[in-house]
Amino acid sequence: MGAEKMALDASEALPYRERKSRDILVAARKLFFDRGLEAVSIEEIADAAGVAKTTIYYKFGRKQDIFDAVFEQLGEGAIDSIPGDIDPDMPVRDALIQICTGLMMAMANRELMGPEPVFLLEAKRKPELGRKFYELGPGRMHSAFQDLISGWADRGLLAVSDSYEAAEDLAVLCQGLLPIRLQSDPELTLSEAQVNERVERGVDKFLKLYGPEASEAT
Repeated sequence: MGAEKMALDASEALPYRERKSRDILVAARKLFFDRGLEAVSIEEIADAAGVAKTTIYYKFGRKQDIFDAVFEQLGEGAIDSIPGDIDPDMPVRDALIQICTGLMMAMANRELMGPEPVFLLEAKRKPELGRKFYELGPGRMHSAFQDLISGWADRGLLAVSDSYEAAEDLAVLCQGLLPIRLQSDPELTLSEAQVNERVERGVDKFLKLYGPEASEAT
């Protein structure tokens, strides 16, 4: 059975009310991403989701409330590609490549990194949404990196004095200017080979800075 068919079967197994909420959010997310918050009406969301307008009002309330729910979904989705469990016995370089590949996949999400990301436009109007997005997505991602780096440092596998700073360095070394390039060029795509090359280059630079031998060199 294909992954797409399995995902469909799983979604259809949801209770009816949950499926309706899911359908509304899926429809709203696509419309907001394609046209922006202001240009989309409740009626259009209802039509795209195949529900009555009153159903949307009952489940979510105003259009802004629907957007807030989509916004939260985007924040949580920002770290979906990051592996949650890393084998503690995996070589550090292999583990770093695994988690940084997940980071790059999150970066390639056009809803997050398009030329005019909906979440960014709304965050300008409501700064608290921007802070919430950071806490749900990039902030949690950074914390996960920091915890892994601290654990490796405690075992003598990395030479790190500031795990917060090291986690930032890891992200920057892997992604470079990619977020800006993605915002500037809506047609930019990366092949799997390009992602792998970028990740391995970033990880190797990180290990030159923070590998066990780095402390010996200083």
